[in-house]
Amino acid sequence: MQKQLRADWDARHTTMDSRTFGQTSEQYDTGSINAQLEHHRNFYRSIREGRPSVEDATFGLRAAGPALLTNESLFQGKIMLWDPEQMLVTSGSQEPK
Repeated sequence: MQKQLRADWDARHTTMDSRTFGQTSEQYDTGSINAQLEHHRNFYRSIREGRPSVEDATFGLRAAGPALLTNESLFQGKIMLWDPEQMLVTSGSQEPK
């Protein structure tokens, strides 16, 4: 079954390799900053001081919403549409063609 699905997908899509996008890469040096530790420090600081967190609920939904919607698309077997401005699933979600 998996081989058949892969063959069907390959037949409908063009293949891309690294030559399509070039051979460039970017590297970021964060030095000794531990992003996970900074995330937790920010969260605990916002609780202690009663101030808004840098990563508020809107930030979280914008980061996680499309990924969660991808799972829903897989589970429901249909194309899901996302409105990034309103951060909502649109009513236009549809069955795949």
